[in-house]
Amino acid sequence: MGKFLSELISEPMISEWLSAATLIDDLFPRAHSDRQRHSFFPHHSLAVRSILDICEVNSVKFFSANLDSLRKLYIDQLQQLHSAETQITDALPKMIDAATEPQLKQALQTHLQETEGHVSRLEQILNQAKGSVDSKKCKGVAALIDEGEAVIKDATDDSVRDAGIIAAAQKVEHYEIAAYGTVRTWAQILGESSQARLLEQTLNEEKHADAVLNSIAETANTKADKAA
Repeated sequence: MGKFLSELISEPMISEWLSAATLIDDLFPRAHSDRQRHSFFPHHSLAVRSILDICEVNSVKFFSANLDSLRKLYIDQLQQLHSAETQITDALPKMIDAATEPQLKQALQTHLQETEGHVSRLEQILNQAKGSVDSKKCKGVAALIDEGEAVIKDATDDSVRDAGIIAAAQKVEHYEIAAYGTVRTWAQILGESSQARLLEQTLNEEKHADAVLNSIAETANTKADKAA
């Protein structure tokens, strides 16, 4: 049965599944007990083991023999992340201007500065990995930014707009947490320890930005609920 499934499942499919598994690991703190993790994601460990079993049965050896293919996938995702961060750098000033809550403005301003650093790190990694950046447009983040800009345009109440800006920003943060968790793991697999450390640093900053937005949302959402 495992061999039959392995013939139907491609490497890109395996990559997508592993990305989802990484997102669960990165969004759910390691400090929690295994029992707590299992209560939220009861089939997570089993699913990861099954994916790895399929790789082994098919002799794909996704984590060893096919490192060249994984490396190409790694670089492709880094190029898309570079595009994503560049788009976010362009979008954040508009969100800052539209926000009215001082804490929200400050959080977005701080993250804009961090995002500029994220762009620099990705350029450093890409120049190391392939000698050039060659950014590839990230359609996922482009769509999320479009959604956020629509909220800014359509909201007629300041507190509602602030709540919408937080929601839009957190959608982007969760996308980035998933993406950076994945490429960090791939860098580790590929033996690129210095690149993995840089990506881990960015990942931690994205998680912190999301936590700050969570804190601000507690007040912003209450104000929005009281709007006319």
